[in-house]
This record gives sequence, structure tokens and C-alpha cells, in this order.
Amino acid sequence: MISSKLGGLLALACVPFAVVACIVDNGPDQTPYAASGGGTAIGSAAGPTGTDDGAPSAHPMTALIDTNQTMNVAPGQGVGVFVEYDSGGNWNVWWTCDSSIDSANPACTFDVKMTAQSGEITNLTPQKLESGDAVTQPTSASLEATTTTSTGTDGVTFTTTPGAQILLDATVGGQHDGRYVFFVQGGKVDDGYSGTVTDPIYMQGSTP
Repeated sequence: MISSKLGGLLALACVPFAVVACIVDNGPDQTPYAASGGGTAIGSAAGPTGTDDGAPSAHPMTALIDTNQTMNVAPGQGVGVFVEYDSGGNWNVWWTCDSSIDSANPACTFDVKMTAQSGEITNLTPQKLESGDAVTQPTSASLEATTTTSTGTDGVTFTTTPGAQILLDATVGGQHDGRYVFFVQGGKVDDGYSGTVTDPIYMQGSTP
């Protein structure tokens, strides 16, 4: 159940009081960005917020992800879907569970869908998948990964047209919850946003 994962989520939130924090590998200083494409920019007080009742968000936000930034999280220590973008249209999306600290729910079931809003998804490569996990490409512009994840890390890498926007739609245990979605914006995880990001959510690299 989603409620049982909140302890792991807090450990991943990259806030000062976190016990097990995710680490941002910072490159050159970044500056805030304005939103482009659909949705409302992360950090906008008037923007939509995510939902934690299992329903998808009706009005997805847009997040401009710092290009060439990475996050580090200890597998098994918290629940999250982590999105990174490298220049040239290269994406790395991966996810973890909190099985090492939550014995009541030893594994998380993920269903992670991504759709390019222009162009195609190419060079799709599964990362560290296990027996029973699957990655499919329903169309040339979309992919879906379904995994049961415990103390490891599962994910995919793929390529889009440089600068293309994607729509991320992820469920954990069959439920949407933007509190499980993490990325680096403005040098901070989720731009230090105090609300809940939406799920689904549009994402785009800050530079192509």
C-alpha cells in the first residue's frame, strides 16, 4: 500500500532532516528556468499539485530538468522514480523501493510509462531488470516498464530528439503519487518545491 512507503519517501526527499538523503551531483551553477510546452512550471504557487489518492493528475505540471545532473540513492532505502537528462536527448529513468527498511512490504510493483511529445524514442535499453520484469515499446514514441523491485535498482535509458518533452506516468502499487517522482531543477531536487508534483508530469531538459 502507498501509505506504508512514506517513511522511505521522506528519506529520499533531499531535505536537511532526511536520514538517508539522495545526493545531487552538481555540475556548473544552474539558473531558474521558465516552463515551456504543456503544464505549469514547478515552483509556481498557482500551479497544479499532485495527488496521493491513487488517481492520475488531471493537469500535469512541466518540469525543466537540469541537463547533465545526476542523483544518487541507496537501493532499498526508499521509494522513488528518478529522472535524469543528458545533452543530446539522452534520458536515464530508474526507480527504487524501501524493502531494506520496510519488512511489511518487501517489494514494490512499478508501472512506468513515458511518451515523447515530439519525435521518437530510440536506443531503448533496460537496466538491471530481473525475471518477470518487462520493458515494451507500444509505439515508436512511447515505452512502458513493469517491474517488481525490492533492494535493487531497475530502470531504462533511451534517446529522444534533443530538447523533446516527455510525459512520465508512473504508478507504485497501482497508484499514482507525485511524491515519488524526483528530478533536479535549479540545482535542487524538484526545485525545492514545497507542494506535491503531479503524476503524470511533463519533463524536458533545461538545454537540448
